[in-house]
Amino acid sequence: MSLEFRNQSLINLSKITVDGMTTQKLDFLGTIHVYGMTYFNVFRRYNSVYEIVLEDYYSDFHYHKDYTIRQSLQRILCLNDEQMKDFHIIYAISLKHGAYMTDWHNLSNMRWSEVQAKYQGVLLNVGGILKEYHESILKEEPSSPQVENRPVTIPNAPIRPAYQSRPANIVVETGCADVLQRLRCQKRLTDRFEEMENKKRTWTQLSESESESNEDEDEEDEEDEDDEEDEEEEEEEEEEEEEEEDEEDEEDEEGEEDEEDEEDVYLILRNGTKIQRK
Repeated sequence: MSLEFRNQSLINLSKITVDGMTTQKLDFLGTIHVYGMTYFNVFRRYNSVYEIVLEDYYSDFHYHKDYTIRQSLQRILCLNDEQMKDFHIIYAISLKHGAYMTDWHNLSNMRWSEVQAKYQGVLLNVGGILKEYHESILKEEPSSPQVENRPVTIPNAPIRPAYQSRPANIVVETGCADVLQRLRCQKRLTDRFEEMENKKRTWTQLSESESESNEDEDEEDEEDEDDEEDEEEEEEEEEEEEEEEDEEDEEDEEGEEDEEDEEDVYLILRNGTKIQRK
């Protein structure tokens, strides 16, 4: 079917008479794909009870009432219930939102008028039907032959010298040279972020090392203080012992003096009796 004939057919389908005036109205409801292959374009007209128009790959038009999506595909593809039991929607795109739909699980049971009112149309990719047909198509497609690329040698051809790269002599003005030098000196954001991260790491390492050194110093100070306290306690104990020894010596001396005084005052006989001297 030629493009002109198709356009004329769509114009005839879109004609509607309102209040004695003829106008055109034909709404596009979407496209149906089966396993990614385009099957039908869907339109809605308003001049007949069979308002849903499905256009196939050959631009032939099929007219349905306001069926559900599942019913339309089952009728136009002549599939029975057994063949439709695994029917499912792979994905759906809403024409109203221009994005993939998230609530497309119950979309197959919606009527085309409901789809138009809610989404203004959908692009469907369905599966679970005509699976054997699509698998056979994939098997029958010949694989592209692999061609081995080999250099072509021509007999008695002149030998071409090997290409030698030469550095290009580019003359750059002073202003351009300054700009290029600045551009070379500029750093990328990733480099700056890396420098910042490295600085943070060094600072953290330094702070950790300082904290460890401070802890070590505190421990050494505590040990020194403990040693000093122990030395002071030992000195105090030695002083106390010396004082006790001095006191004992004094007591012994006093006892001896008292005994000497008693000997001077009293005369002790052999039997142990004391006689006071006059």
